[in-house]
Amino acid sequence: MSPPTAIHYRAPMMRIALALLTTLAGCAQPPAQPSFVLISLDTLRADRLGAYGYADAITPNLDAFAAEGVLFERAWAQANVTNMSHASMFASRYASELGPAVDGFVPAPDIPLMAEILQAYGYQTAASVGGSGVVEGLGLERGFDSFERPAPLGMLYHTGPNAIAQLDTLDRERPWLLFVHAYDTHVRYLKPSPVGLLHTEPGYTGPASRLVQDPVGTTFVLDEVYYEDVDLGTLIELRGGRPWGAENRAAIPARAETLGASASPLAPRDLQQLWDAYDGAVSYMDAHFGLLMAELDARGALDEAWVIVVSDHGESLGEDGLVCHNLALSDASLQVPLIIRPPGGLDTGLRVAEQADLLDLLPTVLAIAGAQPPALMQGQSLLPAIEGEAWTPREHSFAEGLVRAVTARSEQGRLTFSGVSAESPLLVPLLAGAQADGPAFEPFTTVTGEQQLALREALLAWRQDLRPSQRQLPPPSQKQLEAMRKHGYWSTR
Repeated sequence: MSPPTAIHYRAPMMRIALALLTTLAGCAQPPAQPSFVLISLDTLRADRLGAYGYADAITPNLDAFAAEGVLFERAWAQANVTNMSHASMFASRYASELGPAVDGFVPAPDIPLMAEILQAYGYQTAASVGGSGVVEGLGLERGFDSFERPAPLGMLYHTGPNAIAQLDTLDRERPWLLFVHAYDTHVRYLKPSPVGLLHTEPGYTGPASRLVQDPVGTTFVLDEVYYEDVDLGTLIELRGGRPWGAENRAAIPARAETLGASASPLAPRDLQQLWDAYDGAVSYMDAHFGLLMAELDARGALDEAWVIVVSDHGESLGEDGLVCHNLALSDASLQVPLIIRPPGGLDTGLRVAEQADLLDLLPTVLAIAGAQPPALMQGQSLLPAIEGEAWTPREHSFAEGLVRAVTARSEQGRLTFSGVSAESPLLVPLLAGAQADGPAFEPFTTVTGEQQLALREALLAWRQDLRPSQRQLPPPSQKQLEAMRKHGYWSTR
């Protein structure tokens, strides 16, 4: 089958004749207050896009988009689950500053979010979301004039046209923010034919056939074994002091048998089918991304708005023995694409090699909009990097999640401390007394020696300076828990 060609949303030569600095200087005559399209492609790994160097990618539309924008090669999420990561992104604060790390995480109502801030500056705001972790009631709807969910776990097939319909209702003489969110690369991986099958083995009928079609199938895979009927949150005993320790991990097969979970080993061919189905989901998403760009271009939106493409977190595809994202704080689950395209686009795309965080998204948007940033933001504006000016990139990137762990990433590698929840008052004293090469830092440690010690000190300094929220949330209802577990989430506390 021939790969799909890029959906060209107008010959770029005329539209992007101006370089980025000219655009920012106003020679392209942008509106006094620029507009924004923020596209969050849930669970998308950066390293599965052609623009990020993946040789097997069939992502012509995102690659063409990156060629007209600024691509951050090493962008990191601050949480490994959807609601926490988006809240951190929208507030430029760490999730533990916004509220307790629970399944029903809701950001503190007194900390302003992106749409609320822009709304105060006269922006119209609209959102088209895929649901689950970005569903009304979890606080992320704050500041949006309209917040619509066209389908449960909606893909760009659903949320893209809905976003265009919302755009058509806006007053284009005033600035606007359009937020588009989609679950194309979230489980289940298998997407409709023919694009969803571009990478998979024809005629394959092994156990991965069930896994890639089950809405939560891959989240039951651990160490190349498919455990049916019992979720990994139960099998791994994440509440234990050493959830990923060798002893706990070695006991999982016997625990699964006791709990009545059938265990199906996965051969290399089966695992390849999982990876290929994920790649098909990426290609399927890319096709609908091209359609969305074409509709934005037909309305002139690509000439007046900054378009930002990002993901809230990645996905383990066998790394750490997992095929999911919410059980590990690793590079696979935290490295994300971040591409920013100015109005009209660039003649030649730029690439930024230094580390950036999703925390930096809000300060960047506010700097472009000329809006005053709220106090206590943790991120920094990436506008100097976008303009090609001198800037000071961050030395360390930090993240947290529902897995009773915190992690630090430098250019050298990653160090993860596990066994204590991010907002626990015990975290700082335990970090202070922990040996850098001790068992609490396994198995996600990718550095040794002095680098390991330096990352441990960075983690400690970060948590000492941070003031986690002491707000107590009411427990989620049984209905909420059942809805989240249906989509692959479960309590890990």
